[in-house]
Amino acid sequence: MWDLLDFVFFIYSVNPRVSFTVKLCHILSKILLTYKQKIQFKGSTEKIARFTEQSKELVFKKISDEIVFTFERRKLDKYIQVESLYLLIALAELGEQFRLTEEQLKQYFNLKLDKDENKLIFQADINYFVVTVLLFYIKNDKAYLPIKKAIKLKIIDLFKAEERIDKRSSKAENVLLLFDIVVCPYLDAKFKREVLIIFGVTSVKEQNIIFNFKKNQKYWFTKWNNFNFAKELEAKIANELAY
Repeated sequence: MWDLLDFVFFIYSVNPRVSFTVKLCHILSKILLTYKQKIQFKGSTEKIARFTEQSKELVFKKISDEIVFTFERRKLDKYIQVESLYLLIALAELGEQFRLTEEQLKQYFNLKLDKDENKLIFQADINYFVVTVLLFYIKNDKAYLPIKKAIKLKIIDLFKAEERIDKRSSKAENVLLLFDIVVCPYLDAKFKREVLIIFGVTSVKEQNIIFNFKKNQKYWFTKWNNFNFAKELEAKIANELAY
């Protein structure tokens, strides 16, 4: 297993494109599923782990170390490297003990403290994919609260910048982001109302209609809950092969 991980991460290091990142994550998802798997012997009702907890932890740590090393080598300046974000999702699959620290996330996403306003500011360009992946990763973890505040500020900035130009010329990704934000379980209702107002939905009644609709429409483009990493990657690869 060690040799396999060394090999795939080496290949990724020389060819870090989105398509290969998806394939790398697909390999990692299969490894994770194998080490999380439980088996049941014939005639027994008890399921036991296929691998010892120690073996699983060693492999998970190896994967975590390789991903963190990749992040450290590819720190962001002006532009977010979309391909690396898939690795953040893979990292989330390892479990709580392998989560990045707030400082690590700040370094990778180039978040700097504005001392005058005492808040974190993104120094890199932020798009739809970055916002949704980051929210998916940090969820409601209080350890990342300053980062979530920075994300919310950036979302407002994105929408207000567009509002100053022309509502009719909304970027497609900002429309997608709006739909995802409305149903995101990790953002509060007050913030969602603020976003809707920017888009012209000022009536509380209309806002409530949208919120009630989301009770049935659990997600739009980002699957916030019941996310199956392996299944989503297989669908992504299948779509690529179809073109």
